[in-house]
Amino acid sequence: MNIPELPPKPKVRNPETVSLHFPRPEKCHLLTANDLQSLLRERDKLQLYVSKFVDGEDIKVNAQSYKNALNMLGNAYVELEAERKKMQDEMDRYYRLEFQYHEKWQELDYIVKDQFDTQALKNRLKTKVKELEADSELLENQQNFKDVDSFISEYLSFRTAYHLHNEKLQTFDFLGILRQ
Repeated sequence: MNIPELPPKPKVRNPETVSLHFPRPEKCHLLTANDLQSLLRERDKLQLYVSKFVDGEDIKVNAQSYKNALNMLGNAYVELEAERKKMQDEMDRYYRLEFQYHEKWQELDYIVKDQFDTQALKNRLKTKVKELEADSELLENQQNFKDVDSFISEYLSFRTAYHLHNEKLQTFDFLGILRQ
């Protein structure tokens, strides 16, 4: 004779029976089903009744130790939060300093480029050459010479400076052509 095939067991448990699955006491098979159901209904009362006879000091000690541990964790959290805020303030200060550093660096870079860039030096030399040329022409056009020696020495100093600056300017122009 063949054994009939049974359908597979359902995977979803009935919510009413889920709470009934718990370890049973020894020799519960001696009780009837009605007695077991009444025990289940009266479970909370039974637990309170049994707790009267069980010493709860170890539970109180454990609860107190857990409470102390929780308080310590709370204090550690407060300290950690204060440290985090302090670190955040330091990071904000660092970012402000970094921003100021970049601003100062840009200002310095602009000043250096404005003062010492090749084009800036070239422009200053051109301006100086024009000023020296204008000063020497102004000196030539003066009609009233009191002292010829002072006129000649002043004129020579203007022209020497003019030629020196003009030479530097031409060197800059020549070097600029070579770089390209």
